[in-house]
Amino acid sequence: EALEAVALLKRRGHMIELVAAGSCASSQKIENGGGKWLGTLSQEELVVLISACDCVLVPYRDGLQVMYSNSCRLSEFIAMHVPIVATQTGDAEHLLPDGFRGFCDPGDSESMADAIELQLNEAEIVKPVEDLRWETLGDRLMDLLKETVAQ
Repeated sequence: EALEAVALLKRRGHMIELVAAGSCASSQKIENGGGKWLGTLSQEELVVLISACDCVLVPYRDGLQVMYSNSCRLSEFIAMHVPIVATQTGDAEHLLPDGFRGFCDPGDSESMADAIELQLNEAEIVKPVEDLRWETLGDRLMDLLKETVAQ
C-alpha cells in the first residue's frame, strides 16, 4: 500500500518518492513500482537517509514481530525528530501522543496517502516521552522481572 499511497500523492500533485531500506521480500516490487530500494544499510547510512526524509513511514500490520519490534523503530524516528506516518498496529498508539495525526489504517493506501500528505503539509514532530529513556525502560523491566519471579 505504500506504493499505492505514493501514486495517489503524485496524482494529487506532490513531488514525492518512496525510498526504502532494510531487508524485505518486497524489494523487487518496490523497484518495479517506481520506488527506490537501497537494501540493508549501516546504522550511519540509515541516520543520513532518515535525516534527508521529509517524512518517514512505518507501514506495519499486526503480528508478533510488530508487537516486539515496532517500538524500537518508532523510538528511533522519534529520537531523530522527523515527521512520522505509522499504521495503528502494535504498541504505536502507546508510543505516539493522543491526537497524533500521522496514523493511518493498515492495508489502506488512501488512509496512508492522507496521513503522508498531512505530515508533508503540516509536519508534526513527536517529542520523546520520558517513558523511552533507558533508565525508565530499565526500571520497568526490573519491576516486570521482580513481578514474574514473585509469581
